[in-house]
Amino acid sequence: MGETTGGGAHPGGFRRVHPHLGVGVPSGRAINPISKTNWEGTGVEPDIRVAADQALGTARVHALRKLLESATDERLKEDLRRALEDAEKTEKAN
Repeated sequence: MGETTGGGAHPGGFRRVHPHLGVGVPSGRAINPISKTNWEGTGVEPDIRVAADQALGTARVHALRKLLESATDERLKEDLRRALEDAEKTEKAN
């Protein structure tokens, strides 16, 4: 949920080369087990694309919908409906 990540896939660390100078040095390569590629420089696409400043609210709405779908207790369902309504209003206002 959100925007495409920056694409930093290679693990590594900071190395000091001088008292006032350091450099980030990659020490490995992350590989996606499905595509057999990595995302260095390309990033990872989110399942649901929204602006970064809307991601939390959008995630809240989606989570509440999922919880409501699986809820069996009527009291819980009503609480979830109210929370979802509030979350949707907040999202529309933004």
